[in-house]
Amino acid sequence: MDNYYDYNPLYTRNWYHGYNQSYREEPRQIALRTDMAQTITQKFNDGFTRYNWPNIELIKPREYVDFRLITPIHENVISAGNSTNPVENIYPIQITPLIEQIEQRNVMAMMLHNQSPDSLLVDLWVVTK
Repeated sequence: MDNYYDYNPLYTRNWYHGYNQSYREEPRQIALRTDMAQTITQKFNDGFTRYNWPNIELIKPREYVDFRLITPIHENVISAGNSTNPVENIYPIQITPLIEQIEQRNVMAMMLHNQSPDSLLVDLWVVTK
């Protein structure tokens, strides 16, 4: 699976303006789209939809990963979340909805930090309407 990017207009908002230079390396950046083969889509009442990416990425110990959950054009992002199994110390550094102006896409940006001494598989989800 190749979800890594070198340049993408979704990332031109200076996401790392507060990036701490004492970190060993810059966060790895991964873009996930709702039309990917491994995406699980769940439709709910009143037009809500949840997209799940189970076991989508292995996050190394002490690593920061910047995920961009890209949703369909006609849907607005409502919320997002993550989980690991087993439950370990993985923290959201920042979660924020973005609107990509050029292509009018809605994106949920989520940066995670693995504080545990183990590599962890992470599940991600986003809810749209």
